[in-house]
This record gives sequence, structure tokens and C-alpha cells, in this order.
Amino acid sequence: MLRGRTAAVGLLLGLVAACGGGSAEEPQTLPPVSTAPSPSASPSASGVVTAAEVEAAVAAYYKAINQALAAADESLFMAMVEPSCSCYEPAVTKLRELKREGQTVTYDAHATDVRPHELSSTGGQAFVTYVASDSPIKDSAGNVVGTLPGQKPYAQDLIFLKREDGLKLVNVVNLGQ
Repeated sequence: MLRGRTAAVGLLLGLVAACGGGSAEEPQTLPPVSTAPSPSASPSASGVVTAAEVEAAVAAYYKAINQALAAADESLFMAMVEPSCSCYEPAVTKLRELKREGQTVTYDAHATDVRPHELSSTGGQAFVTYVASDSPIKDSAGNVVGTLPGQKPYAQDLIFLKREDGLKLVNVVNLGQ
């Protein structure tokens, strides 16, 4: 059964990392945009999302992934990602499965390079390179039942929209290693 549980967690991370996974050429249908200002990092006087806001959203996104896996709590992931993102439902389903099986993962995905671009009054994007180290998969008793392989530097373009409660991830374009 260890192999099945490890595969389930690996699939979860693949879904979270892919979160949309379309190519840059594919047209994107985005949900309606909020007109309320983002309460996260200092909004600019012009109403345009700042590079600092996008950088804070990127850091919060990876933190949410790490915390959601460590606690097997899908609500931590759901707080950062719009339901319209193609990864939302599969990732939430897998996090709930992880919780049902009583497993957690001490995961440390983090951005090593963040380059905000396409900043506007409705949101922003960031070219991101992230890494993650090998991570233990633990059962409810704290026993290591497997290892989730780490991620070598991997590039993505994260797309955020401004919402009343901050910037929310709406799509990820995977750019590869």
C-alpha cells in the first residue's frame, strides 16, 4: 500500500505544480475582476498592482502549498487559488485524500527567482523559478512511509488577479527546467 500512498501524494504535487499548465499560446478565460483594492503589500497610488504585491503573492502561494501538505488541509490551498484555476479541484481532491489517509508531507517548495511582469490595475504575473528538496511522507503516527522526490529548478509563469482579499492565482503556465 505504500506505493499507492506515495503515488497519491506525488500526483497531488504534480497537480499543484501544474495548476493550469497550459501553454502561453492558449487563450485564457479569466473570472470577473474585483474593483476593490488589494489589502496585501502596499498598493500603488495609481491602482496598478506593484511588483512587491506580486512577489508577496508568489511567496504566499508556495507557503500555502507547503502548509497545506504539512497539515493535510485543503483550505490553506483554497485560500490562494481561484476555483476557476484548472488545478483547483484536482488538488483539493488529493489534499482531502491525503487527510483521509492520515498522511502529511513536510514539503519545502520555494521560489529562487521571481520576476514580476504584466502589472495592471487588475492583477499581475511573475516568471518564477522554484525548487523543493526531497520530503518525507508521514502517517498519522509520525512514521515515515515514503519520500516525495524534490524538484530541480523549474520555471513557471504565475498569473494573479486582484480580489477584495488580495491577489489570487488564476493560472500557471509551466515553462520547464
